[in-house]
Amino acid sequence: MVGGGFFSAGGSLSNSHLARLLSDGTLDTTFSTGPDGISSTVWCLAVDSDGRVVIGGDLSNDQQYIRPHIARLNVDGSVDGSFLPTNTIDGSVLALAIQTNHSVIIGGSFYSQGTVPGYLARLNADGTTDTTFDGYLSGAVYAIAIQTDGKIVIGGNFQTVGGASRRNLARLSRMARWTTPFKLVCKASLPQCVACKSRRMARFSLAVISPRSTIRIAVMWRV
Repeated sequence: MVGGGFFSAGGSLSNSHLARLLSDGTLDTTFSTGPDGISSTVWCLAVDSDGRVVIGGDLSNDQQYIRPHIARLNVDGSVDGSFLPTNTIDGSVLALAIQTNHSVIIGGSFYSQGTVPGYLARLNADGTTDTTFDGYLSGAVYAIAIQTDGKIVIGGNFQTVGGASRRNLARLSRMARWTTPFKLVCKASLPQCVACKSRRMARFSLAVISPRSTIRIAVMWRV
């Protein structure tokens, strides 16, 4: 699966902003999101164990069942009507990850999701908001990764999580309660380590490497 700001794939507008490629790199023509494709940039996506695709970004609600900024698609690219977010997300979804129970952790630059605080939230498998999940971040989330033990690692342009100092990188429990700070060893020759000094961040990506849940970080700074 590939998502982004492109307007067509393989010459087809039905694959604008989102497409599926076969193992040889050619376009999978059995996957289509409709004659006009997705309305706006797809910033993040994840595939669940049933093959459904959850996408987040700048999406508008101009397609059937799609709610602003988040949607779930069936294996063929059609909109999954059983995924209906109850609260309106008021900004871009820039990162997401799917838990084993099909709940979706979303992060981004949104200030709120209904009455739920912004930047980080969890949606249940049907799209409704999980009100027991409360990260209370001070800034945007650009990356989310889930460890094998279920803990959630987030990266972004925040300074605090739940009122505690967590600059740019934090690890949360399954219920979004922040955990004891973990030791960060920076092996790159960066002028300032991401966890030590806040800078203007343009992109942030995370990957959790099994079996030791080693965390790999990639950051692009805005000049």
